[in-house]
Amino acid sequence: MTEQEILKYCHFYKGEAMIPQSLDQKNEGKLWVAEKAICEDFSHLIDRDNPRRKIAEIVAAYVSKWSPMKFRPIMRTYFEKVSDLEDEIMRSYN
Repeated sequence: MTEQEILKYCHFYKGEAMIPQSLDQKNEGKLWVAEKAICEDFSHLIDRDNPRRKIAEIVAAYVSKWSPMKFRPIMRTYFEKVSDLEDEIMRSYN
């Protein structure tokens, strides 16, 4: 998928070059970084069958790698936007 197609599924990253100051140092900022990385570096991993689920999986993997101690609170913030995917995604992190 292209970055423009993926942006439709992003809740925090909207194509900005720099993190918005209002998100910096917050859970939302960490999620912004994860979504930006997906758009710029991992777009080839997103399939058209279920892009919402795949993006959520990659966000979870990214956050668990780079912020393992705050993983659950950060992902709670993400799942406020996509609550229907929480059980499915978090099952593999239990």
